[in-house]
Amino acid sequence: MFRSLLLTLLGITALGSVTAFVVVDCRPQAGKPANQSFCTGVIGGAGSNKIVVEQDTTVSGPFFGDGVIGNGGDDIIINNGTTLSNGGGTGENGDIEGDVATGNGGNDVIVNNGTVAGDIDGDSALGSGGNDILINNGTVGDDIDGDNVRLSGGDDLIINNGTVGGDIEADDNTTAENSRGGDDVIVVNGTIEGSVFGDFGVAIGGDDTVILQNGANGGSDHEMYLDGNDGNDVLIFNFMVNDQTALDALASQISNANPASGSLTFNGQTFTWKNFEHLHNQLLLAGQSSAKVYAHDEQVFASSRSTGSADAAVYCMTHSLSVVGSDAQGNSSYLFSVKGEKIASALEQAAANKIQVQLGSQDGQSLWALPSGELYLQDDSGRYDFTFSGKGCGI
Repeated sequence: MFRSLLLTLLGITALGSVTAFVVVDCRPQAGKPANQSFCTGVIGGAGSNKIVVEQDTTVSGPFFGDGVIGNGGDDIIINNGTTLSNGGGTGENGDIEGDVATGNGGNDVIVNNGTVAGDIDGDSALGSGGNDILINNGTVGDDIDGDNVRLSGGDDLIINNGTVGGDIEADDNTTAENSRGGDDVIVVNGTIEGSVFGDFGVAIGGDDTVILQNGANGGSDHEMYLDGNDGNDVLIFNFMVNDQTALDALASQISNANPASGSLTFNGQTFTWKNFEHLHNQLLLAGQSSAKVYAHDEQVFASSRSTGSADAAVYCMTHSLSVVGSDAQGNSSYLFSVKGEKIASALEQAAANKIQVQLGSQDGQSLWALPSGELYLQDDSGRYDFTFSGKGCGI
């Protein structure tokens, strides 16, 4: 008997619809409680699907937001369960794939709160990658790849708060002629046993931003290697430091370091980098609650740290703001994205009418345009709230 309650589908009118459908085979595991299920595959069809795998579910086989001939859709995948590896090929290696497509990848969101045996790939496509958001709060056995495609990469946001057994590669492509890496943002706030690459396997590198936060850990050897590769890349040190003396000392190291090649140690972890064009000091003093806006060209990163019960961040991605808040357990949770044109219009309306204009809301967390020209992100339960400049993202 199929456990259809394991999956939440958006934009679906009937199973097998050509607009959006998911093929799934989930059965209770022999000898296990009825609430523990085993899925031999989860494959979304053309369209925009939402797939939620619950905590007591195991997936052994293909796990794709879209498995299509043509272009992938804009899918949301939330994994609270476990994937198993039964082989080496795509669909058998325990991966979660936003899209497996003969055309271009869609703009997918993948959030892992569970265990993934293989990779998390935003796109595996014969064309170009979409603009994906990948958040890991759990365990990934191998790599996290923004794009694993034949042509050019999309502009991806990758956030690691958990453990990655391999590398994080914003673009992991096939070095096709004239292929270009996306302008990606990688946030490192967890353990990475391998390395971090802005671009890997593209002819022309994108302009990438790598952000190091307190949870950044180099794994068993406590060493993390970061390579911006080609492009105009930024490495941001966004550590929270316990006292002003320690902050000043670390700030001095950053100021005197060479973006092209260097290293420093923080919290017992040694960070070694090369091929960056900019180093940014965005250190925070412990207890500091005011928001900071970190900008390079049109890349904007704003964050607020509360008492530890919740964090929130806003990222500028391809002329839109992607808003990441916290779920009830305090894990990073994708909330919504707002296009730059909508933000500009809302700011004009707010200024002209001296009112606040809501731009988006999800799970009691909302973004507003203010008459002052600022944006305001707040949590209804009071876990955080902060304002930041409305300029950026091409607005």
